[in-house]
Amino acid sequence: MIDFSFATAEQIAHELAQRIKTRRLTLGFSQQDIANRAGVSLGTIRNLERHGDCGLVTVITVAQVLRLDNDFKALFEIEVASIAELAALSQAKESRKRAPRKPRMKKE
Repeated sequence: MIDFSFATAEQIAHELAQRIKTRRLTLGFSQQDIANRAGVSLGTIRNLERHGDCGLVTVITVAQVLRLDNDFKALFEIEVASIAELAALSQAKESRKRAPRKPRMKKE
C-alpha cells in the first residue's frame, strides 16, 4: 500500500489498478469475464490492470462489475466542519450560476 498523500498520479493509478486486479482474482473472474460484463475490450482491461490507464467511465464500470462501486461514495466527499461553512458552500454554488441569456434581436 502506498500513501496517496505523497504519491504521484501515476503511482496512485498503478496502485488502484493492482487493487482492481486483486479483486478480480479474488472473485475468480478472468480478464475476459470482466471485459464482457463491463462492455469493454479485453485490451482495455489488460491496459487498466498493467498501467492503470483508462477513462473514468471505464473505471466506474469495472468497479460496478467487481462490486466496488460503493467505495466511490466517500471519494471527493466535501467535509463540512460547521453549519456556517455549509451555508458558505451553498452560497458559493448559487453565485456560480450562469447568467440569464439576453433576448435575441429579430432580423428583418
